[in-house]
Amino acid sequence: MAKAKKEAKSGNLYDRIFKENAEYLFIPLIQRELQFKIKEFEAIPDRFTRTLERETDFLYRVLTESEECLILHLEFQTKDDPEMLFRMEEYHALIHRKYKLPVKHIVVYLGAKEVKMRSKLEEKEIFSGFEIISLHQLDTSTLLSSQVPEVILLALLSNYEKERTEVVLRYLLKALKQASNTPDRLEKYLQQLIILSRLRNLEEKTIKAIEDMVIEYDVEQDYLYKMGIEKGAAREQERMKQEMLLLEEAKSILEEERQQAEREKAIAEQERAVAEKEKERIAVEKAIAEQERERIAKEKAIAEQEKERIAVEKAIAEQERERIAVEKAIAEQERERTAVEKAIAEQEKERIAEEKAIAEQEKERINEEKVIAEQKKEIAEQEKEQIKQKQIATIQSLIRLNLLSEEQIAEIVQEPLSYIQAIKAAMQKDK
Repeated sequence: MAKAKKEAKSGNLYDRIFKENAEYLFIPLIQRELQFKIKEFEAIPDRFTRTLERETDFLYRVLTESEECLILHLEFQTKDDPEMLFRMEEYHALIHRKYKLPVKHIVVYLGAKEVKMRSKLEEKEIFSGFEIISLHQLDTSTLLSSQVPEVILLALLSNYEKERTEVVLRYLLKALKQASNTPDRLEKYLQQLIILSRLRNLEEKTIKAIEDMVIEYDVEQDYLYKMGIEKGAAREQERMKQEMLLLEEAKSILEEERQQAEREKAIAEQERAVAEKEKERIAVEKAIAEQERERIAKEKAIAEQEKERIAVEKAIAEQERERIAVEKAIAEQERERTAVEKAIAEQEKERIAEEKAIAEQEKERINEEKVIAEQKKEIAEQEKEQIKQKQIATIQSLIRLNLLSEEQIAEIVQEPLSYIQAIKAAMQKDK
C-alpha cells in the first residue's frame, strides 16, 4: 500500500508537469499523431468527487441456461428521472470494474405517469475504448529539432538506443538552453527534466549532464547552484537542515501510509466478513427455496399418483370393453384375411401372366433393335463406300488434270502416297 501511495504521489507530480505543458505540447501532438483536427479548445475543471458512493437496489450473479455468467442489476424508480440513464451508466462502470462480468440493467418504474426518461445511450455516448499515444515510439530527432521547450523535454522519453542516452541528454540540454529565453524558464524546464528522468531511471545521468553543462546567469537564481554545485558553509548547513525536514516529513508520510494500510486492511477484512455473511445468507435462502421446491414437488407427486390410480382403474374397465371388441374384431379379421389371401393368390396369378407377357415384349423389342442396328450398319457401309468412290473420283480427276504432284494430292485428300499411286496405276491399266 505504501508503494502504491508513493506511485500515486509520483503520478501526481508527472500529471502536474504535463498539465502545465498540455496547451503547448499535447494539443498539437494529438492533432499530428491521431489526425484529429481541433478548431478551438477551452480548459475545463477536471476535479471529480473521489468519495463517490453508489448503492444498488438489487444485484445478482446469474447463470443462464446457455451457461452465460452475468450480473443482473435491478433498480426501482418512483420518479421519471431524466438523469436515470447517466446514473445507470455510473453503476455499469462500477459493477463491471468490480466483477469483470457482463452486466444487464433493468429499471422497474413504479410511477403512475407515462415514462419519458431515456433508456438507451446514443452510439456517440457509448465508451468503447481509447486511443494510445506512446511517447516511447516518438522520433527523438523530430522532438530535439523543435523550438518549443515543452516538446524538447519529451525527447528524453522518446525512441532512442540506450547507448545514446548521454548524447541525447547533451543535445536536449543544448536545445533547452536555446529555446528558453530567460533563466527562470530554463530553471523550470531543468526541474521538470529531472522529474521526468525518473520515468526512465535516468535521474543520476540527467543530473550529471546538467552539472557538466556550463550555464551562466545570476548565481543566486542559478538552478545548478541550488543543486549544491556552488558549495558554501551557509548553503551546506541550510541544505542539511532541509534534508532533515524532508526526512521528518518522509517519516510522517511513512507513518500515515502505515496507518492507512492498517485502515484499508481492516476495511478489507470487514468487506470479506460481509461478503462471507452474504454468501452464507444466499446459501441459506437457496437451501430454504430448495426445501420448498421439494415439498411442492412431493405434494404434486402424491396428487399425480392419485390421479394415475383413478386413471388406471378407468383404463382397466376400458381395456375389458376393448378386449371383447377386439375378440369380435379378430373373428371378423380372420374371415377378411381368408378372403384377402384368396384375392392375393388370384392377383399373383395375374401378375405372373403379366410378367410373362412383358418378357415376350422385351424379347421382341431386343430383336427389333438388333434388326435396326444391322440396317444402320449396312447404311453406314454404303455411305462409307460412296465416300470412298467419291474420293477415288476426286483423286482420278486431279491425276487427269496433272496440275498437282502425287505428294500434293495425298496431302489434300489426307491419304498415304501409296494409295494415290495405286489409283494412278489402276487408271493406266484400264487404258
